[in-house]
Amino acid sequence: MKEEIKMMVVAIICAALLILGHVIIIETLAYYAWVQWTAGAIPFVLLIMAWGAVRYCRAKERAQERQHSH
Repeated sequence: MKEEIKMMVVAIICAALLILGHVIIIETLAYYAWVQWTAGAIPFVLLIMAWGAVRYCRAKERAQERQHSH
């Protein structure tokens, strides 16, 4: 149960980042440097979070397999 909650938190953060990325590109903010840097960084943050989530799930799955094989 604890692992599922962690993955749900990651999914919610990813969804919030996607929404933020669309909101900050409105015309009134689009020309600020911080907005451009933030919008450019969001895909990389999402990629790192996805990579970390896959590694986390793979480690948990391997631990369960080891536990069931003994």
